[in-house]
Amino acid sequence: MRGRTLLCFWAFVIAVIASPAEIATAQTTLQSFRVGNWNGGAFARDGRGFTHCAASMIYSSGTKMLFSIERNYRWSMGLHNRDWHLQPGSVYELAFFIDAAIPISMKAQAIDSTTMFIGLGDSTELFDRFRRGKQLRVSSTNNVMTFNLADTSAMLARLHDCVRRHTQPANVANLSDGKQRPGSPARDPVADPTLQAEAAVLLANVMAASNVAGYSMGAPEEAAKIGGHAFWTAPSARGILLIIPQRRVDDPEIPGAVIGINATGCKGAFMSGSLPVADTRTIRVTTTCQPPGQSFTTSYYFGIPRPRGGIYLFTTRTSQNGSREDVERADDLIRQATYRTVN
Repeated sequence: MRGRTLLCFWAFVIAVIASPAEIATAQTTLQSFRVGNWNGGAFARDGRGFTHCAASMIYSSGTKMLFSIERNYRWSMGLHNRDWHLQPGSVYELAFFIDAAIPISMKAQAIDSTTMFIGLGDSTELFDRFRRGKQLRVSSTNNVMTFNLADTSAMLARLHDCVRRHTQPANVANLSDGKQRPGSPARDPVADPTLQAEAAVLLANVMAASNVAGYSMGAPEEAAKIGGHAFWTAPSARGILLIIPQRRVDDPEIPGAVIGINATGCKGAFMSGSLPVADTRTIRVTTTCQPPGQSFTTSYYFGIPRPRGGIYLFTTRTSQNGSREDVERADDLIRQATYRTVN
């Protein structure tokens, strides 16, 4: 099902590559921008509103490279050359060589005879390589293509900001209500004592079953200050539990809101991505922020259905002395403990 959705999406995104007349019939351009030699914009499909931001660049070889980030922050890459003779629907094995790094194996699917797409939605490592890289070599069975990655870092950052601006999530906690009531007084969803009590009990049980070493539980008022109903700290990681009532795990706004809020609050290099899940009733997102001259902060988000309705959203992120491996290990332990604890 996901493969079919991507094919439909890229059949739409390919309009960015098409002629101006074809673009006009396929989509609406909400915004245009330029980053170095990259031409980009924000796009909407008739009757469906904003769908994605994309940017493309044509090389002297005649091959056009395109990057697209959807409204849910999944990102993809496309390659197009009018001289190609691809078999539509076929899958091609590729190897990506970025500078001197170890190659990454990728699969590309032909949209038509001249265009292929590569889904990159779960590859945060590759996203980081593209941002830092200077040259990309794409190797297939019979061909090697070389691309200069000049301005790619700035372009990807611009695409990310483009999606954020057109989705404009206000606050993850405020998603708990799901409705806006003009004229009603503002209220703080994370200060709800009933939800704080529920979260404190659940998080204590999860942490006790998780085997995370050296953790301690925090006070509800401290959790509210950092956007949660309960939280914990440990020497190498820390975490938050937020309860989002009246929202479903499969609500497409949730991952985008999580990523968008992190992107807005990050004042430096930012990466994000959705992580693969075996159960469609589960949310998994990761973000990394590295302010100039400071160490990075990596966060893992994990959401599951709340038995009485809504979502339990767990955040696990690096502490001052922690590493990416530490937070990844803690996230895995907490996810497994949560599955055992929440019935």
